[in-house]
Amino acid sequence: MKHLYSCVLLCTALIAFSSCAKLNPESKIVGTWKLDDVVKRRFLSNSHVGSDYTVGLFRFYDNGTATYTDTVTLNGYWSMHYQYGYFYDDYGNYSQRNYLVLRINLANFTANRFIDWVFDEASFKRSSDRLDGFMYYATSSYQYSFRRQ
Repeated sequence: MKHLYSCVLLCTALIAFSSCAKLNPESKIVGTWKLDDVVKRRFLSNSHVGSDYTVGLFRFYDNGTATYTDTVTLNGYWSMHYQYGYFYDDYGNYSQRNYLVLRINLANFTANRFIDWVFDEASFKRSSDRLDGFMYYATSSYQYSFRRQ
């Protein structure tokens, strides 16, 4: 019986500690990502928007630094935090809740290229292999979809 109790306690501890890593969004973003698609979303229509950043790869490191590489490399940082706020969603419904805010700031001054994206909301999908970032505006929103490489 003592052996069974120890085994149950060990299994519970393992599940608890592994769950903490999954709940931590900062640990989910670390790795290499590719921007797959950018969609402008409006009330009754969506349209795909071209982006110069679908060619290269984004790399997010656990110390908060980041790079984007295609023909040149942009260096900078990323940050992520939860924020409680009020806003209108895509359907015009007034919402208040905690949401994940993601900021990506990268630059290459020599090549005169910059990225300063602030996603009003970010969410991980499909077992953390997909990241969607949303920028909300008064009459539309933009959805940036990243895929883990």
